Amino acid sequence: METHTKREWQALVKLFAQHSSLNEMDQLLHVFLTANERDFLVHRYKIVQALLTKKVPQRKIAEELNVSIAKITAGSNELKRTKPAFKQILMERMREER
Repeated sequence: METHTKREWQALVKLFAQHSSLNEMDQLLHVFLTANERDFLVHRYKIVQALLTKKVPQRKIAEELNVSIAKITAGSNELKRTKPAFKQILMERMREER
């Protein structure tokens, strides 16, 4: 259940968008996120990257990343709600990172 308002979320997104250097973003993420939350984001990043760039079953991705199938399914469900144009941009950027 979400406990924040859309306005609060937009304020946070705007704050993050204003920090364009990698160093600033790194510092900002350390201020706002605990080590566990950062680990969660890295895992989600790997999941989304695998879902977008690999043509393998979700169970295989779960095995490779050593995460539960439920986490893979959660990432997959979010991607299903993502607009195709943005998904394409994300896919291209994540391929560049590999």
